[in-house]
Amino acid sequence: MRYAVILALVIATLTAPLTHASRATLSSAPDSLSEVHLVFVGDLMVGRYVGAALRARGYDAPFGDVKSFLQSADLAIGNLEGPVVAPGTRSIPAPSPNELNLTGDIRSVPALSRAGFDLLSVANNHSLDAGQDGLKSTLAALRANNIGALGTTDVRGGQTAVIREVRGLRIAFLAYTAIRPNNLSEAAMRNSALPVGIAYVNPVNASDKARFTREIGMARSQADALVVIIHWGTEYAGQPDAGQLELSRLASEAGANLVVGAHPHVAQGLVLAPHGAPNQSTVVAYSLGNALFDQMTNAQTRQGLALDCFLDRAGVKSARLIPMEIQTNANYSMRVVDDAYGQPTLARASLSTPSTLRWRALWDASQSAPGIALAYKQDDALANRESLENLGLPGPTRVQLQDGTLAVKELQTGGAWRTVWASDPDWRVTGYTVGDANADGKPELVYSLWKKRLTWERPAEGGLRVNMQGGDILPHIYINGW
Repeated sequence: MRYAVILALVIATLTAPLTHASRATLSSAPDSLSEVHLVFVGDLMVGRYVGAALRARGYDAPFGDVKSFLQSADLAIGNLEGPVVAPGTRSIPAPSPNELNLTGDIRSVPALSRAGFDLLSVANNHSLDAGQDGLKSTLAALRANNIGALGTTDVRGGQTAVIREVRGLRIAFLAYTAIRPNNLSEAAMRNSALPVGIAYVNPVNASDKARFTREIGMARSQADALVVIIHWGTEYAGQPDAGQLELSRLASEAGANLVVGAHPHVAQGLVLAPHGAPNQSTVVAYSLGNALFDQMTNAQTRQGLALDCFLDRAGVKSARLIPMEIQTNANYSMRVVDDAYGQPTLARASLSTPSTLRWRALWDASQSAPGIALAYKQDDALANRESLENLGLPGPTRVQLQDGTLAVKELQTGGAWRTVWASDPDWRVTGYTVGDANADGKPELVYSLWKKRLTWERPAEGGLRVNMQGGDILPHIYINGW
């Protein structure tokens, strides 16, 4: 994936820009500096109209445009919405807009593997659309194609984390559904004589929440980092509901580093939740929306998100939401889109992203694979402050940092403050101080900011020309003197 080297969600552990790692082989060699690159997408469905298109046009057809994106990650993860069965062993429903049975063809699973998926959650409300036999068929097909299944339970209804080790970093994965499988009652979900096979948690049930917390705590003790995937929320809602808020709180307190949601079929935003460990937070992506589905009449269900993040031993190092779309053709193709086109999706996600995260969409048309959504964590101690400073100007001077813009103001006769300098509106200033930075006996304004680095071009007519907007978004330190 050739994105610009750019950070989306700056967390306390972040100290330097990231570069993208190539897909790594699993290794037990310890490496305290290892970072693991994860990519998550939302709901993947290979039944109904998508399934008919796959059978007609080829099972690899939806993934050509996203294969390099998925394979750029160490691990690519999604939610498999519905079981897969072999034709002839069980009926695959004919496509219909009113058909809620999402059973798909087992021949789609090798294509999911070839596309780059390493782990798929089966904990959702459609996993039992083909009954227990359909779930068993799905798990066998995933296993045969080297895709790990997340969210399965043992005969007692408990879940054991799936652990993947990449470059010495052990990452535990758990998956749950807060939405009951179709046609199953609450009583049936708790009937020990009828093992459901997928992990279910009701956000208002005390015993469910206790088990949920216990399993997360156990998984966290066995790994360096923990990811929890949850099928939750209200369909087509742009904001998280009470159940999502409750389960994300419990997951954070129990030790999850990352919580990734699905089921609403539309994009929701990011939050940072307090974590039980010191100086850490849990990154919560409420809903990534649809990744591959046949809900094409509404732009909101056609346009989803990918979550691109890096983990290390300190937790989530960076995370960003990238707009995606299901193309409106008979292939139902997945693709990553640029921010100019994906702006509505990012705007919808930002509605459920709190004001303590600064959102900004950036797009560079020269990128071979554009589409970057940024969310910066603000430092409350530095944001929106001002102070009287000596900068060597004739009159009293005030320095003001407001919403990422830094300004120097001088007191005029009559008591008004006049702005004598302000930072570029395309920059995001994160903090400032005043001191003698170059030891010349004069005060300077020193400030940190995020901006595109300058690049130099050689025009056809010769010489060099600076491109003010040509480089990657990187942190800078600037010094201004008067």
